[in-house]
Amino acid sequence: MKKVHLAVAAIATLVGSSVGAGNAQAQGTTNTQPFHAGQWGVETYIGDNNGGVLRFFTPQTALVFDASLSHNTMKEDQSPGTYETRANRVEVALGLRHHAPVAAGFSTTFGAALTYGAIVQHQEYSANPAQNSSYGVRYAGGYAEIGGQYMPASHLAVGLSYRLTGQHTKVKSYNQSGNDFFAAFTPLRVSLYF
Repeated sequence: MKKVHLAVAAIATLVGSSVGAGNAQAQGTTNTQPFHAGQWGVETYIGDNNGGVLRFFTPQTALVFDASLSHNTMKEDQSPGTYETRANRVEVALGLRHHAPVAAGFSTTFGAALTYGAIVQHQEYSANPAQNSSYGVRYAGGYAEIGGQYMPASHLAVGLSYRLTGQHTKVKSYNQSGNDFFAAFTPLRVSLYF
């Protein structure tokens, strides 16, 4: 159900942006971008352990650095012992995002970035005899995205993107590797500019 809501929000943003652009062209008006070179911003994705900073180097294009960190622990009783899994994940992305104004308060966004991430997982079974296992995964790749952004105030924006991602993954513990490609909506993004 959550994905349906995100899809509807993205379609509404893009349709609203297209209608606004058509009205602006019909009226012969021009839209000004609220950003300026040298401006900073911070952003977070709702429901995700992800956030970042932006630095505009033109009124429409910003350098974007995002990072995501997570730590999970899961315990499960399995007689006669306990099974515990601990996992840590870190991911960073560095790229560009271009903002094209289409109507007052609305922009279409286009972006691309390089990504790198690592996951380390440790599993422990506390029965007799005890069993332990660990493995590490590293991945590198990139993404391209298209989306929309609405600015209800001059320093606040809410946006959504559809992202195409490709990455090369290597599981060190098992000496396995492969390539993955996937596409999905990003979680809702909230940005503050100053």
